[in-house]
Amino acid sequence: KRNDVFWFTFFHEIGHILLHGKKYISIENINYEGEILEYEEEANSFASEWLLSSEEEEEILQYHILNDKVIMDFAIKFSTHPAVIIGRLQHKGIIGYQDGRNYFESINFEVIN
Repeated sequence: KRNDVFWFTFFHEIGHILLHGKKYISIENINYEGEILEYEEEANSFASEWLLSSEEEEEILQYHILNDKVIMDFAIKFSTHPAVIIGRLQHKGIIGYQDGRNYFESINFEVIN
């Protein structure tokens, strides 16, 4: 329901299509016969690298103080949303989940009849 998670999931699924073909079936959060865990890891890597490469992440981590200005400057430099940077750093345990919440936006899909 957050913008960073939405984009990670979007590119994860694109990764499946590009790397594993349209016939590979992946059902998130459900273990099933025929699931290939290596494919899930590859799709995760694809999404991570697409949104913020390892090199870009390393450049960010060179800064000892990651304030709002630094995050915004890197988001502009790397053509990504600051929520992607914050989400990555939170996921890796580099910053706390209380940090940078102002960058997250809710994503809600409504079906209108």
